[in-house]
Amino acid sequence: MMLIEGDVVEKSPNKNGGIPITFILVGILYLSQQVYSILFIQDNVANFMHIVGGLCGTAFGFAVRKK
Repeated sequence: MMLIEGDVVEKSPNKNGGIPITFILVGILYLSQQVYSILFIQDNVANFMHIVGGLCGTAFGFAVRKK
């Protein structure tokens, strides 16, 4: 998760405020792993809350990034 927040908070070399490709790739990998865990792994872990936490962290990263 820190990888995602780090990519958003860092000052991007892209000056037009675009979303870094690493942010998108790590987000897709993280989300797909959590969805897989929800559907196929029966344990006592609230994987949906991991997704909610990732969304909250992403929103926080966008809110505090330097412009």
